[in-house]
Amino acid sequence: FFPVSSLPEWGQRLVPISPLYHGVELIRAATTGRNPGTGSLVAHVVVLATVAIAGWFVARQTFSKRLAP
Repeated sequence: FFPVSSLPEWGQRLVPISPLYHGVELIRAATTGRNPGTGSLVAHVVVLATVAIAGWFVARQTFSKRLAP
């Protein structure tokens, strides 16, 4: 919620890994009218979808193991 450039160098490298960053960028584009480009928007959506799908698979495996008789 603040400029990435104000973070230390090591923090700036970690920002693109966070799903929060991608969600914030999509919300900024939707609410401010700033268009970062179609490719950038698609990339943010793909990253969020990938994280969601990976989380679903991990959750499914974890719950299957824990709930198995």
